[in-house]
Amino acid sequence: MADVFAAVSPHHGFSANGYARAPKTPMDFFQVWSTEDQVVPGNGRPTPVDGMIYDSVAETMKAWAEAQGCSRRPIPFPTSYDGRRGWAVVQYPNCATGATVVSASWDGPHFWGAVATKSETATMLDFFENATP
Repeated sequence: MADVFAAVSPHHGFSANGYARAPKTPMDFFQVWSTEDQVVPGNGRPTPVDGMIYDSVAETMKAWAEAQGCSRRPIPFPTSYDGRRGWAVVQYPNCATGATVVSASWDGPHFWGAVATKSETATMLDFFENATP
């Protein structure tokens, strides 16, 4: 739906294992995940909650970087919240489609906790404001 949306931002969720896909048409991507998530972990291992296996952060970002024609080596994507609860954002640069593809992580559980809410929401809204139309 790249003709409808300029950007998407999944938070604390990944595709079921083996289903990571991304459009080849320009679409900015801002993935948020937690390094301590036990409900939908970013490591590609079965969840301790229900045994479900989701695609990993690496698989998801590889799918988006390849589809958008980006470099496979991420670089820092500085935000004003870097370092708070482990908040860190990287960008997969030089996308042939002109899209911006980033992955943001923080140290916390599956939900938008009080500490993460401000950094996630503010960074995501800034990202959307600058999305490629």
